[in-house]
Amino acid sequence: MKGMILAAGRGTRLLPLTLSRAKAAVPYRNRPLICHCLDALIGAGVNQVAVNLHYLPESVREALAMLGPSSEQVRYSYEPVILGTGGALNPVRDWLESEPFLLLNGKIVFDFDLRSAVSHHRQSGALATLLLVDSIAGEAFNPVFADASGRVTGFAATPAERALPGFVFTGIHVLDPGIFRYVPPSGFSDMVRDVYVPAIRQGEFIGSYRAAGRWLEFSTLARYLRLNLLAPGGARGRDCVIASSARLLDTVVWNRVRIAEECELRHCVVADDVNLPAGAKINNAVLVPGARATPEFSRYVTNGCIVYPLERGD
Repeated sequence: MKGMILAAGRGTRLLPLTLSRAKAAVPYRNRPLICHCLDALIGAGVNQVAVNLHYLPESVREALAMLGPSSEQVRYSYEPVILGTGGALNPVRDWLESEPFLLLNGKIVFDFDLRSAVSHHRQSGALATLLLVDSIAGEAFNPVFADASGRVTGFAATPAERALPGFVFTGIHVLDPGIFRYVPPSGFSDMVRDVYVPAIRQGEFIGSYRAAGRWLEFSTLARYLRLNLLAPGGARGRDCVIASSARLLDTVVWNRVRIAEECELRHCVVADDVNLPAGAKINNAVLVPGARATPEFSRYVTNGCIVYPLERGD
């Protein structure tokens, strides 16, 4: 079976963490998100995987190279102009359309039974099957609506609809090759707006599968920090030097970080290669080396670091 991981995005809501990495290359438990996705596909019996690239493509290639032989199953599809979640399928259309395939968003971690989801899809006769979970308290995911039979009936598109009860789409699709009848043949397109909504209007069966298990989604800075702190062993990266007198509370540290004496960090994310001078005291912030600052972040540079405020609810 074949699969595809969407990894082209910049991750605007994860800036400034994504100044030096694509969103899919951001780590969770010291492993890039896309490595978790590839592990899940291989575990489900997928033996050929396409990965689309656009923003900082080498960061994704380097992330997958960490997997050694497993990365040899990957083929890359570089997009000079980003094509969106639907348009990304077109460059690999000939490769994908021979049989049903899995499509994953590259910013998630999960432990669902994908084999069961694929089996459900094949038996249902659906054109596409979306893996859904129950709504999550305190999270602002746009609801998906499905009837008692599992048929997807719509997607929230207005503020009033977003307030209605529904399910959360996990970013995991099982797709029949017939879906290409609805994928616009060129340019940017979105799977929900430009593919599923028109297909539903035409009476196509877009199905759902109620997934059971863990599902983590990393779209925002606040959620990224919270989910990493909940993960055992996920708060410290490799090759770090942290002074014994430094105090870190609810803080995630990436790789090659140096934190000097008497520093105090609370509720922070510290990106690769940050060198924090002695005595620094920082709360509720994302720290990135100042050398990476783009004009939009230059005003946040202090002591050689971008110190970007982290809003708890962002």
